[in-house]
Amino acid sequence: MTGPDPQREGGAAGDEPRGRLISFGGLLADLVVSVDALPERGADALARDFTQTIGGGFAVVAAAARLGMATTLAGVLGNDPVADAARRALRDEGIDLLFPEPRAGGSGVCLVLVDAGGERTMVTVQGVESRVQSEDFDAVAPAPGDFVYINGYELLYPHATGLVNWVRRVRPDHLVFDPGPLIAEIDPEALDTILGATRWLSLNAAEVTALTGDAVESRGGRGGRVGLAGQGRDLGGVDGPKTGHIDGFSAHRPGVVVRAGVDGCVVVEWGGEPVVVPAFPVDVVDTTGAGDTHVGAFVATLARGLDPVEACRWANAAAATVVASRGQVSPPRLEELGAILGT
Repeated sequence: MTGPDPQREGGAAGDEPRGRLISFGGLLADLVVSVDALPERGADALARDFTQTIGGGFAVVAAAARLGMATTLAGVLGNDPVADAARRALRDEGIDLLFPEPRAGGSGVCLVLVDAGGERTMVTVQGVESRVQSEDFDAVAPAPGDFVYINGYELLYPHATGLVNWVRRVRPDHLVFDPGPLIAEIDPEALDTILGATRWLSLNAAEVTALTGDAVESRGGRGGRVGLAGQGRDLGGVDGPKTGHIDGFSAHRPGVVVRAGVDGCVVVEWGGEPVVVPAFPVDVVDTTGAGDTHVGAFVATLARGLDPVEACRWANAAAATVVASRGQVSPPRLEELGAILGT
């Protein structure tokens, strides 16, 4: 499949995004428990507060939709109160649900423990969102120029084979892949297939290490520089302990965004040098949804025609608003983001 590359056709911040985002990131319930510190194994702790929100891939599609991008969730929802709440959230954001009919079964849940520093630890229980059927994938047909988002959890679910086969068959123009924290558990063949079709890879420092075997160094702390040890021009051809090989990393010659929290992010375009994009300083309260928000905002900004470095700046600003508050992840709308970018 070929088509125009929206990130290379000019454009400015005021342009409407071109194409749409099709997300395979399933939705579930986040049970968010705030604690002073994680208890030791076998110990107890009293929580400071508790909230239940819509999680999974919601922040990705919400971030893109709030920046004006047409967005579709290519996922399934169950017939329980969590699924009903997810449908309302999607409707409120103007996000299309490709498969609107409820499926039999309950939604998954993710227990999220957030410590006093804002860092989160998660345990996920799969639900109906993990069981997309083969015929469902057949109905997903991106148009030329559309972006497709996949996260690594989808490659651990029962429908992983169907999704990988869909990618082999369709080869979407602009596949955005976030391998996620469980990258080491993904089947190597499936991972290589997805990487081979990826146009933009977005991941954090720990996931870079899991993928390539090379550490990502953060220097200078808050506001400091971020470096890619052993990365740069050779990122697409390294051998790692997980994949064994990722030569021919992508026929599309991918770009890579390494998210580095308070250090911002690093963006590497094929054949180019790593560019550090600083973070916007905020008091971190809860990091839940920050990475997903970063991905969604990055995609929506690319679709507006901005270059990848500027798209990362927008994404950093969007993530900064999310980590500064608790509760339902609430990515910024265009006007809010403009105010942050102007500071």
